[in-house]
Amino acid sequence: ARRPLAGLKVADLAWVAAAPLATKILAHWGATVVRVESQTRPCLLRGALGHRDDIPDQENGIAWHATNANKLSIALDLGTTEGREVVRDLAAWADVVTESFTPGTMARWGLGYDDLRAVNPGLIMLSSCVMGQSGPLREFAGFGNMAASVAGFFDITGWPDRGPAGPYLAYTDYCSPRFTVAALLAAVDHRRRTGEGQYLDFSQMEAAIHLLTPALIEFQETGHRRSRRGNVDDTLVPHGVYPAAGDDRWIAVAVEDDDTWRTLANEMRRPDLADLDQPARMARREELDDVLAAWISSQDPVGLAHRLQAKGVAAHQVQNSSGCIDDPQLAHRQHFQWRPHAYAGRALIDGVPYTLSEADNGYRWAGPTYGEHTSEILEELLGYDTDRVAELAIAEALQ
Repeated sequence: ARRPLAGLKVADLAWVAAAPLATKILAHWGATVVRVESQTRPCLLRGALGHRDDIPDQENGIAWHATNANKLSIALDLGTTEGREVVRDLAAWADVVTESFTPGTMARWGLGYDDLRAVNPGLIMLSSCVMGQSGPLREFAGFGNMAASVAGFFDITGWPDRGPAGPYLAYTDYCSPRFTVAALLAAVDHRRRTGEGQYLDFSQMEAAIHLLTPALIEFQETGHRRSRRGNVDDTLVPHGVYPAAGDDRWIAVAVEDDDTWRTLANEMRRPDLADLDQPARMARREELDDVLAAWISSQDPVGLAHRLQAKGVAAHQVQNSSGCIDDPQLAHRQHFQWRPHAYAGRALIDGVPYTLSEADNGYRWAGPTYGEHTSEILEELLGYDTDRVAELAIAEALQ
């Protein structure tokens, strides 16, 4: 009961972030997740997005440590026949197989869904890629920033007098895993009730586009196409992020109704503006933004945020990485957790954004080193004897 997904077995052949962030959540809740990787084709997370203490070693990747927490690692060269045979045995052992190769790659290796369900009829298999397994862009080899661009996020993000800014980095890699987890758990539930496995063709772009539903419906209903407009909101005014005192320090403020505006205007010592209702504020939006920005420019953002929140005004300082780690709310929620790592000693892991009241919440170890659990996986999970393991080593499949 303390680990609600204990007993669920996952063979994770996906790489980088999108699908592995989903299996990270399954591992958090107790699933046994075997991460298949190889030094012959290192995961990009081992080399990108920063390294612990700036030591550029593939075992020291910060994003790798976080994305693959609680997972077991087996080093397999899938370019070898012997390595692919191990994957078949993993599929026979697993409840779920995930992969994120270019569409068609698994089938060419003899590891497609039809091949794997021949050894495990109840298998659930999920293929995650940018555009999906079919269609003219099925082989599009890109990352989440490309998927976010295709989905429409870049066109609406930024300022009207500038080019598209887009949300940070590979946006769909970080929002689509929530849909991936829901799809996998639905498939697991379906199999428990019916005994049937299934194949899930998962497109990052299609999953993420659900988050643009209001803009899509508005276009269908009215013909109005949303585009870049900075921090302007449909109804909240003022609504923006304003520079505060100090170097690169900012505060976000959102005024939701007339009473809140009256409170903020009085706090700014501008009673002459206090009686402006929402339509009047919208008409004078740029002027009010300038007034608010001028007042905030001499304020400490942390102290101002506390003052405004105490008076019912939605406001918060803009936090950088160190600010997030020191944030008392995130600390209370134990969102950032230091966990042991065989190379780095310990690594910082970000937790899942929800907890279960009766469950053991938290990770036990950071993303593993290359093949850290190879012997355990081959001998204990798959039941290989020493001769079989030696044969794999001689065939250079374990790397």
